[in-house]
Amino acid sequence: MDIHKKQVVVAAVDEQQRPLFAPEKVDVEKFETWAITHLRATDHVALEATTNSWAFHDKLEPIVKCVSVANTFKLKLISSSSIKTDSTTLSALARLSAAQLLPTVWVPPQHVRELRNFTDHRSQLIQERTAAKNRLHTVLHRNNLCLPEGNPFKIANPSLVEETAALGS
Repeated sequence: MDIHKKQVVVAAVDEQQRPLFAPEKVDVEKFETWAITHLRATDHVALEATTNSWAFHDKLEPIVKCVSVANTFKLKLISSSSIKTDSTTLSALARLSAAQLLPTVWVPPQHVRELRNFTDHRSQLIQERTAAKNRLHTVLHRNNLCLPEGNPFKIANPSLVEETAALGS
C-alpha cells in the first residue's frame, strides 16, 4: 500500500509473485471499509513509511495476519529507480514482501509514540521561544536600545522589576 494524503493505492501479489489485481486507488475516508471488505486474516500487508503510517498500521493490524512498514531508505529498488510511480513502488513493495525480503522499520507501541509526540512538541516550543528572543534582540538592536543587566528573560530580573514598577506609578 502506498499512502497519500487523500488516497491509498493498493496492489497485491500471491506467494509466487503473480499479480492478484492491478493497482487500485481508494479514498482515505473509505479505506477502513475497503480494508474490512477486501482484506483477509491471512493477508500480509506492506506499507511505505510515511507521516501517517502508524495510523494505517493500527487500523490494519486487527484485520490481517501481518503489517510491515517498509524502510524506504533501504529500498534501493524504489529509491534508485529512474521511474517512480505508484505502480512501480507498489510492485516492488509487494514482490519484496512476498519474497520476505522487505526491509522494515520498528513499529513503536502507542505509549512510545505518545512520548515521542511530547518530546517533539517540547522541542517545537523551545524553537519558538528562541525565535521570539531573537526577534526581540533584533528590534532592540534596530532601535539602538540596550538590554537591561542580567538575564532579560528571567522573571525575577531586578532591573526589569524596577522598570516595571516605575512604569506602573
